[in-house]
Amino acid sequence: MKKGFLENKYDLLLLSCILFFSLLVRVIWIGKIPGNITGDEITNLTDVLTILFGKGQHLFTPIGDKSVTGILGYYPALLMKIFGTDNAIIVMRIATAILSVIALIPFYWLLKHKTTSLVSVVVTLLLATNYVFLNFSRTAWMNMWTIFSGLFMFLFLEKAMKDNRPHSYILAGIFAGITLYGYHYGKMLVGSIIIFLMFRMLLKKQQTIQYSKGVLLFIITSLLILTPFLATNRNNPQPLLLRSKSVLVFQSDILSNTDRFYKTLKHQLEYTVKGFLLFDGSVMSEGIENQRYVPYHTPPINSAILLLFWGGVLWCIFFERSRMTFWWIVAVSTIATSILTVDPPNFSRGVFYIPFIYVTVGVFLWSIYNHYKKFFTKHLVFITMIFVLCSISLSVSDLLLYFKWMQTQSLLAARQPAIELSEYPYWQAYQIEQVAKNLPPITNYQWYEIRNTFLPNKNLQLR
Repeated sequence: MKKGFLENKYDLLLLSCILFFSLLVRVIWIGKIPGNITGDEITNLTDVLTILFGKGQHLFTPIGDKSVTGILGYYPALLMKIFGTDNAIIVMRIATAILSVIALIPFYWLLKHKTTSLVSVVVTLLLATNYVFLNFSRTAWMNMWTIFSGLFMFLFLEKAMKDNRPHSYILAGIFAGITLYGYHYGKMLVGSIIIFLMFRMLLKKQQTIQYSKGVLLFIITSLLILTPFLATNRNNPQPLLLRSKSVLVFQSDILSNTDRFYKTLKHQLEYTVKGFLLFDGSVMSEGIENQRYVPYHTPPINSAILLLFWGGVLWCIFFERSRMTFWWIVAVSTIATSILTVDPPNFSRGVFYIPFIYVTVGVFLWSIYNHYKKFFTKHLVFITMIFVLCSISLSVSDLLLYFKWMQTQSLLAARQPAIELSEYPYWQAYQIEQVAKNLPPITNYQWYEIRNTFLPNKNLQLR
């Protein structure tokens, strides 16, 4: 008992250090980097300003591009109530940063259940400083909710599969329900997990009645959490499908033309395999959107992580399939989403794939240690020092790449249409006036047309 307590204290100390450092690298220069405010940030920020100054957003109606539910906007709105709206974009970005840091907690414990404290803390550090994950963590965009709630769902679901206790299934169901309120990929992920659990319940005769009850408890809990959303939108479900329809690559004109269909399918398969399996940098920048998510023609992970990931995939396929069950669902659902949607590989729709990569790396590192345990034990201190130093070097390298990338003109251009930081206070003041009068908020393009009227206007009150 005493040993377990000391181990937990050690884990908490290590995790606290990682969380503190991760928060630091997320909030430093957050008012200046990224160097402009892209359309996705403006859309989400406008929804939050409407909550604060307008008639308010209904908790359970879709907002933004209609793939996110209004309730998610109340979290940054609360922070703005506490810290003010003098510069709401900074508060909004910090809200995302906090979510991404909290998401590292379930990630750490998921790895700890599969490996050791050392592997868990090192791999969590590597994930925290990954330049793609860091990019999404420092942006005023609500897709980080899917990572936050999804990782907690995985943590409690894996715990439920081990202890078969009702409270674990209920907690997993609660976070699954929260995930369903976020971006459509989260809905696909939860749906895939439910299908898997149902098939496992039906096909494996050795599963107990208690397991079946647990699975049903998970499904019922997640649906109960989602019930207010379903009830609110039952009479007008069309807006919920707008985003899905707009990014679906196989539109009617392609489906009706056999040659175009096969050409499109070939392209989707090629770019998905190269992007999400081979991490070929040459396919990472197709479409202006993708140039905002990953450095131009650069893989989403560094070379060392790439090699470890592929070693981990092969190792898990042959030796550790059962330990990675739910994570294979992440891979399959991400790849399926990429094949069906425009401009693959799109990491805004595949951002949950990044934690999957690092979990695979962690399991592989632990497997290597176990396989050569006698050798590692004999040289434990030396190898541990090398392992930690190499990991710190990789983290620093990723951080330097991120901050260098954020200051390139190509990235600032890819984030267009955007609001410049120097114009932002005037945009915010005008947007607040619009929503306070219950008038339609303006888009970035509309701001371009009218900004000269307001930028020199000293009488426009800045809020």
